[in-house]
Amino acid sequence: MLRHCLAALGLFSLPAAALADAPGPLVSPEWVAEHACDDGVVALDLRASPRSFRRARIFCSVNSSYSGDGWRVAQGRIPGMLPEPAALAELIGALGIGNDDHVIVVGPGGWPNAATIATRVYWTFKAIGHDAVSLLDGGFAAFRADSSLPLENGPVRGRAPQTFAAALRPELLATADDVAAAAESGVRLIDARESEYFVGVNKAWAAARPGTLPGAANVPLTWLVTPDGRFQPPEILESIVAHTALDREAPLIAFCNSGQMASLDWFVAHELLGNDRARVYDGSLAEWTADPARPVERRIGGE
Repeated sequence: MLRHCLAALGLFSLPAAALADAPGPLVSPEWVAEHACDDGVVALDLRASPRSFRRARIFCSVNSSYSGDGWRVAQGRIPGMLPEPAALAELIGALGIGNDDHVIVVGPGGWPNAATIATRVYWTFKAIGHDAVSLLDGGFAAFRADSSLPLENGPVRGRAPQTFAAALRPELLATADDVAAAAESGVRLIDARESEYFVGVNKAWAAARPGTLPGAANVPLTWLVTPDGRFQPPEILESIVAHTALDREAPLIAFCNSGQMASLDWFVAHELLGNDRARVYDGSLAEWTADPARPVERRIGGE
């Protein structure tokens, strides 16, 4: 399995005796097929269509629409922000997930940005203090692509609601003030977007102005995953670390337009590389560019 390869190369570590049984940050479709119905394991499918979920799903999984169920909320004019812990606790508990459960986040899979849906929810669990979480590499598309793995269909049997306690973990979040102080404090700013947005040729709807944070380095999420949304093999991740600002130890803040793509760069840095000083700027450029007084660096097309 991929997690064994990553561990062997030092991309994350688990006690040697636990590697055979305990899931790491990434799990394979085979592992999920074997363990999805285990007591204390919940596979959380984030596909938006309940109909698709009814037609084909991982056994014993639960469904919650990433875009429709409140995993992200607007705060004033800023879209896609982390909800209050109490709201997330209610959402997660209603899905039948308790604090003693190990959550397997199952994104839709199939393309690079689909991986960011999974990493954003993974980061959300971590940000509210729930460490028992893994991510299905390649998402549901990777699971379905393996014809040897069983799928369930028909009426959905829900889980009984649970009480879920959530407490914000501020060390995983960065604020606009943290970003403003990054240069003086030696913190690296990592732009997870594709280069056209990084250099300012094009602008996403969420950002008021084109460009990037001053002094930022670009590590596009498309470098970190394959075209079908699986994470790059360890040797590619190692090469990216060697040739970019992504780092195992240096403090860094990942950002994008609204905090979703940034979660993928954070996942690689924090969870796979073991950089416990990696954070996500949740407001990202949507928040930063809303204030005309904050500087933006436009490398192509600017004055």
